Amino acid sequence: RAMDIQIFRIIPTDINQQLVADNNLREYYLDWQNYDASVNVVRQMLESFWSSYQQYIGLNINLMHKTSALIVFELDNTATDRDIRKQWRKLALKWHPDRPDGDAARFREICEAWQTLRESA
Repeated sequence: RAMDIQIFRIIPTDINQQLVADNNLREYYLDWQNYDASVNVVRQMLESFWSSYQQYIGLNINLMHKTSALIVFELDNTATDRDIRKQWRKLALKWHPDRPDGDAARFREICEAWQTLRESA
């Protein structure tokens, strides 16, 4: 015989108070005037995100030479921007640390090469 599973919802005794509190909270977060979306705040948030991201992937400020980056990408000097973008997607998916056969060190190297090739384009 299959298990007999039942779900019981526990209704709080102060349901009306909780509904009012939930409604006030909902109204607060749906009101755009409660958000500071000035250009400076958004810029600061984005810079903070990218700085954390670069620390996470270990980007080196002193980027590698373009020729070295192309070698990491397994491409030669005749590679087009399209070739580079295509190879970036392929290698990033292959070596991403969240993938079963991923490698964090290899992924960081590919990210650094990508940064180099983007800046030299």
